[in-house]
Amino acid sequence: MPQLKGVIKTPTGEPLDGATITLTSIHNRAGILKSVFSHVTTQNGEYDFPVLPGVYSVRLTQSTRRL
Repeated sequence: MPQLKGVIKTPTGEPLDGATITLTSIHNRAGILKSVFSHVTTQNGEYDFPVLPGVYSVRLTQSTRRL
């Protein structure tokens, strides 16, 4: 399965620890099936998701504020 990997950083270039990244499928090969994937960034701001090919919306949140 394909992987989506990366690092989230603050505007000053520091890794963003503990942020939640949520991917929601908008369109994929499964048709009407809606997939949601969620991951919390590591201490180094890293994340990785196993994802199916498709189009996704991305939401990033930290604590109670939306980024």
